[in-house]
Amino acid sequence: LIIILKSRQIGASWLMSVYDLWFAKFHDSAEVHIVSNKETAAIEKLSKCKRIEKHLPAFLRHTITDNQLEMHFVNQGSTIRSFPATASASIGYTASILDMDELEEHPYAEQSYALAKPTIDAGGQYIGVFTVNKLKAVTLAKTLFEDAWEHPETSSFKALFFPYWVRPGRDEEWYAKTMQEVPEAELEGLSKELYMEQAYPRSVKEALAPSRTTMLFDFDALDGMKEDIGSHVSIKVLNAELDLNVINIYQDYTLGQYFIAATDTSKGYAQDNSVTCLMNVRTGVIQADIMRNDLSEEELAFHSVALLERFKSPLWYIEANGPGGVTISKARTLRYKNLGYQDEKRTKVGFLTEGHKTKEGLKGT
Repeated sequence: LIIILKSRQIGASWLMSVYDLWFAKFHDSAEVHIVSNKETAAIEKLSKCKRIEKHLPAFLRHTITDNQLEMHFVNQGSTIRSFPATASASIGYTASILDMDELEEHPYAEQSYALAKPTIDAGGQYIGVFTVNKLKAVTLAKTLFEDAWEHPETSSFKALFFPYWVRPGRDEEWYAKTMQEVPEAELEGLSKELYMEQAYPRSVKEALAPSRTTMLFDFDALDGMKEDIGSHVSIKVLNAELDLNVINIYQDYTLGQYFIAATDTSKGYAQDNSVTCLMNVRTGVIQADIMRNDLSEEELAFHSVALLERFKSPLWYIEANGPGGVTISKARTLRYKNLGYQDEKRTKVGFLTEGHKTKEGLKGT
């Protein structure tokens, strides 16, 4: 399993086409699937495989039959198929390779990743290739890459990064000239500096840094919080009916303190964490949390209730998205007595973040 973050125009698409072709030519009964964000892109990617095959020496060429979306190797029984990135792309096949071209732009990336599970479980390859889009804050491509890059020891993916200068002839002089000549039509609201970070990144940090123009929160403050995470060390809690393999307690409950809690239940895609966070209202310090990617919605509720009851059942807001609804239902079954509500009449448990495009709208939740 490989996830590749790349600069534009470094030949990655051609390299993947060579690999796809090689695999189909020299592995019997192979199913190589190219999934691109649009049908025209899928056809173009497959045409690269055909062009490479056509220009090979005669002794390396194979007998093929083909159409616009398929390339079949008669003697090997192998096929390269291209698909547009629909919600059910390549469903019905168990692929040897899933070549997810420009994964950042796939409109149904999470759904297709879930459908790829039979391929992955059967030992097939899932290779995601992408250039970042800074106007999209959270995507499957970014999530897979960040997890693999920051936690290589636990991620099932191998993360690879290729900056702008891997292509010969590109240096800082080229970079400055290219930035100066970027057409206004390509910027899509980004500054020229942000556009270059998006299209021709120098580093992973530069590539993944969000656009400040689209952020709801202060980037420097969030960066500081991220650095502060390293200073949190779990303490040992004695005689507690808590699973401390799941629950992290950094400062235990003390009399006279007040707390508030919130939960974000993961959708389960791309090893995203489910999180319950407990904050001291007076100090703003996170005193305990749960951060796991292997809990069901019901298990998250069970462990969260156990944690929060140790802190005298503070007001608890649960994000009321799809999986969050299951967590809310389980919390009610467990008779948690202090759930937060969206409305004054207390008819809608939890909170929602969808549909808010401004800081004010999000704070209003």
